[in-house]
Amino acid sequence: KLAAAKARFLTLRELGGFPSESAFYLGRIDYGDGKLESAISWFKEVGQGRIYIDAQANIAMIKSKLGDLPGARRVAASLRQQFPTKAAQFYVLEGEFLANENQYPELFELMTEAVSKSPDNLTLRYTRSIAAAELDKIDIVESDLHKVLEKDPDNVNALNALGYTLASKTFRFDEARGYLKKALSFRPDDSAILDSMGWLNYRSGRYEEALVLLE
Repeated sequence: KLAAAKARFLTLRELGGFPSESAFYLGRIDYGDGKLESAISWFKEVGQGRIYIDAQANIAMIKSKLGDLPGARRVAASLRQQFPTKAAQFYVLEGEFLANENQYPELFELMTEAVSKSPDNLTLRYTRSIAAAELDKIDIVESDLHKVLEKDPDNVNALNALGYTLASKTFRFDEARGYLKKALSFRPDDSAILDSMGWLNYRSGRYEEALVLLE
């Protein structure tokens, strides 16, 4: 009942109650309704407090959707400066914007900066490995994904990413198969992993097996 909810929040604002909370939810309603510019205006009305970060993150995401990548990046960078203890999550947020636009050199540069500040953050390492793979920096892909797997040996995404990279960028097919088999043991119906194993079978000459998996 979004129309009724919107009317209540607008009434609440007229009465001067909960200005940040009402603006936040009005922004969410307009965001969901595709009124992106209006949503940004509402989110900008949210002051400092428990929902300020969520409002700013929504502004960044909308700017990215509107094609304003520099604007989205500025919001993420501003959040890092304002909340240094949460910097890693805002690096990841900005990284998503870059990845969506296939801006892999910029993504790699950003994630390298982030990893230098938080070397034990597995999400940053994994994100950098994605950019590194696109740039054929295989040594960094392996280094980052091995770091992830050292601390989280059953990380399915890392297992799949490492297996696929070795299958597509090297001839180390036996190693690749080991990682992908382990990934499939956790998620046997995962289409991304099945695709990786199918590609490995194709590259290693096991065409019939490749065809079964890819189909």
